[in-house]
Parts: sequence; C-alpha cells; structure tokens
Amino acid sequence: MSRDLPREAWDALLAALDPEDPQRAAQAYLELQERLVRFFEWRNAAMPEELAFETLRRVAIRFADGVELTTTVKSFTLGFARRILQEHWRSPTETELDLKDLDRHRDGEQEHQDIEAKERLARCLDLCAKSDPEAYELLLRFHKFEGRSRIDERRKLAEEMGKTVNALRIEACRRRKEFRAKLDRCLDGEKFPSPPGAIP
Repeated sequence: MSRDLPREAWDALLAALDPEDPQRAAQAYLELQERLVRFFEWRNAAMPEELAFETLRRVAIRFADGVELTTTVKSFTLGFARRILQEHWRSPTETELDLKDLDRHRDGEQEHQDIEAKERLARCLDLCAKSDPEAYELLLRFHKFEGRSRIDERRKLAEEMGKTVNALRIEACRRRKEFRAKLDRCLDGEKFPSPPGAIP
C-alpha cells in the first residue's frame, strides 16, 4: 500500500470533514481513523491500522478529484473500507507478515513445501526476536486475541506503557515495519550479531 498522500488530497479530506474549523476537522479525522481501525479489528484483518490509512488515503484522493457526496462523509468512507477489506481478503499474499503468527512459525506449526526455506525462516525469526526482545514481545501482545478481547488487551497494554491506545497503535505499526524489514534482510542473507549466550 502506498503511504503517499498529496497535500491537496489531505486538505480536501479535512475540508469535507469540517470546512469551517481546521481543528474540528483534524479531530474528526482522528475519530474517523479510530472508527476505521475498530472496523478492521472486529473483522480480524491482519493490519487494521494500515488498512484504515489506505481507506483514508483513497477517500482523500476522491475528495481532491471533486467527488460529489450523496451521503455523509462517514458513510462514504465506510463504503470504501468494505471494498478495501474485500481486497485484503482476496489478496492475502500481498499483505505483510502477520505478527500474531510468529510463535506458530517458530514452533514449526506453519507448513512450508520448501524445508530449507522453512528452516531459514525459523532461524531468522529467532534471530530477529532475540535481537530486539522488547519489540517482539510488544508485537506479540499487540496482535494477541481476536475481537473484543484484542481491544481490551491493547487498552491494558497502553495503560501499562503510559500511552494512549492510538499512540500504542502508531508505535506497534513502526515496530512491525522495522521487524519485517529486519526479517527480510535476514532472509536475503544479511548477517546479524549473535544474541548473548547463543551457540555458534
């Protein structure tokens, strides 16, 4: 998914949310983003934050193109969210690695036709997890459970870290990208320092 959003598209979205008060428009944007994240979470999408941003990105571009609404901005946006969710379900191979499955990968439960690739993936996951255990544990907890239980767990985690739930989502999104980038580099053959206590 592209994270590029032209300034004119951003301005058009804010103007659609509240043409008279930029501060109210920004607050409405955050509330709409939160609603979209919950929409994707309740439907067990692997990357609710990324899908919420992609929804808002596409909606903003439509407003910049001069779309004429026949409904409210929220209803229009939720219509896009349903379409993006269908795309997400149809193209699972194009999504990022779902971190909630890391333990299953490491325990050997994930099936792979290529045994060598399976072993390499397990080694890289282990190295990446041990190179940054704090991030690894955060991501496991962030993607733990489903539906309402997941929301409750994220609220609890945010309280433990002294953050808002939205700030926690932003940090988890950043950590997930860093972890996936490190995993990809390892799979491509890049060497990482052995964690303390590792056997050569």
